[in-house]
Amino acid sequence: MKFAYGLPVILLAATNVMVFHEVAVPLEPTQVNAIAKKITVPISGPEAGTGVLVEKKGNTYTVLTNWHVVDTKGTYTIQIENGGTYRIKSSQVQRLSGVDLAVFQFQSNQNYQPANIANSDRITEGTTVHAAGWADTDAVCEQRCYQFRSGNISTRLANAKDGYAWIYTNSIKPGMSGGPVLDNEGQLVGINGRGIRDPKNGTTDFFAIPINTYKRKLASATTPPTSRIPKPAIPILPVTSKKCQDPKPGELILLVNSPTKNNQEELRRVLPLKRRGVVCKYLEDTATRIGGFHKIEDAVQWAKHIRDSAGLSSIIRIKPLKVLIDEQ
Repeated sequence: MKFAYGLPVILLAATNVMVFHEVAVPLEPTQVNAIAKKITVPISGPEAGTGVLVEKKGNTYTVLTNWHVVDTKGTYTIQIENGGTYRIKSSQVQRLSGVDLAVFQFQSNQNYQPANIANSDRITEGTTVHAAGWADTDAVCEQRCYQFRSGNISTRLANAKDGYAWIYTNSIKPGMSGGPVLDNEGQLVGINGRGIRDPKNGTTDFFAIPINTYKRKLASATTPPTSRIPKPAIPILPVTSKKCQDPKPGELILLVNSPTKNNQEELRRVLPLKRRGVVCKYLEDTATRIGGFHKIEDAVQWAKHIRDSAGLSSIIRIKPLKVLIDEQ
């Protein structure tokens, strides 16, 4: 979702006053890191890298990574945090054409948390992003180390080679390729993958692939999986064309960013029956509308509860008010 951060904005016109509240509830970096740890998996085998849990469908999970991490034939192993270890054959890997991305699937009856996928088209230069991954062994880490590094998008490239449309200031180490790039709300907006050193000045630029590239390219996968696991689908909830209803006069509403079925199930778990809300479209996103608030303090309190309990971000909206001004 595209949220405006900070205090409510008041716009004044000649004959009316319009009050429009957009209250965001961003996560602390430590909270984003907690989300990253749940969805970030180390990949070991003929090559070493990182993957991201992007979908759960029944007992079938989909992992997204870079193609260069899994392009060598052989058997790969992934380890889920506080979970199991799973083996993946290279024949199960599905390459996405024209970009450095690939997906594979595994089956488990364990309940793992997939990523909440956002709209990466809204990420601009200067946006804070957080990158995670499992770095290779080095002089500091004798074993592969999970690392979480924050930075900013510095450049958006019009002509992206292999899908790498972003340059960011996050210092990515070998082994973190295929790991997630998250926004301040803990949503997946990109995939780590490449570092290019400039021999002239000795600096290194780090590149990431926007997650919308994955969503657009998935349908054109060139290497169909040979396993019996069904082909992965884009992890976006049942598309709904119903527009979110505006608040009534004097009413405040919460719009909770909840594009996936898992998000909505988690939201239902933390809300009482009378606050369940309605799934609808807000701008280009899928949200859950929760109404009936009459005080900004109450709405903010619920937004914080949802953020802390379900890890979902919200905005608060209030219907514009027209106030007559006496002409003197």
